[in-house]
Amino acid sequence: LHKEVQAAVGVVAKGGLLVLHTPLISRAEDKASEQMIIHALSNQKRTGAIEWSMSSVGPSS
Repeated sequence: LHKEVQAAVGVVAKGGLLVLHTPLISRAEDKASEQMIIHALSNQKRTGAIEWSMSSVGPSS
């Protein structure tokens, strides 16, 4: 995962929203996890639970 996403993982993990995956995963699973993290962060931001800059972390189309 990118550094920004790893930082996001830490924020989300502290909120207890998801269990961190192991680094030994396939590329597809890695991408899915990345999207799940971004989605979780978007929900968090929407509910005002955390302040997070999405400028460097966003879904890659």
